Amino acid sequence: MLYRLPTASKSSLAVRDNPRPDYSFSEDLREFISLRLDKVDPYKESKEYCLQQEKASLLYEKLKETLPEEGQAMLLQYGEALGAAHYLEVAILAERAFLDGVRLILRAVNSFAC
Repeated sequence: MLYRLPTASKSSLAVRDNPRPDYSFSEDLREFISLRLDKVDPYKESKEYCLQQEKASLLYEKLKETLPEEGQAMLLQYGEALGAAHYLEVAILAERAFLDGVRLILRAVNSFAC
């Protein structure tokens, strides 16, 4: 695998009984989404994902073999940075999608209430 996604805290609760007073709504939402993302396994969700990930991994390994030791270390750092950036991208997209879903529900509720 090219990289592994960072994991969220080990708490099994999606919504805490005791919210942290120092957390804003955005921080709570990010933690909630992060806990949800940890449960998603793209390998089980999509054959296309599996194929593309295998292709990327093979290319990564071929490229790594062609590089000297210093280049291999740099490639590893690149892969880790890319993985972290990808995780943030997915979290941002999930947050936006969640908020859009809430807005859509509120709009629907308001249209029925009028």
